[in-house]
Amino acid sequence: MELNFVELLKPYEENGRTPEVQIKWLQKKGISSHVIEIAMMKVYKELAEGRIFKDGHELDRHLLEIAIGYVQEELMALKDLMEKKLAQLRIAPGGKAKKMWKVLKGEL
Repeated sequence: MELNFVELLKPYEENGRTPEVQIKWLQKKGISSHVIEIAMMKVYKELAEGRIFKDGHELDRHLLEIAIGYVQEELMALKDLMEKKLAQLRIAPGGKAKKMWKVLKGEL
């Protein structure tokens, strides 16, 4: 299914909203390009399938929520990978790594 972002966004064009503006907004929020692409594909697919939002603000909030969800999934996967690698090496992190390790484990 090919998605025409501009056409799907027409009902939500208030305040100059365009796909490009949404991308810039998400980048300002610290979301990486590959996550933005995934999140936009998901949300615009929902629009193509008939999902309706109250207004553009609600659409943007949903888009941000989806993007943050993907970022969280990536971070959890990285945390799991680090835990496995450290267990393989059988080392306890010390120094600067100790604080980072506590943050990753949710202890700080």
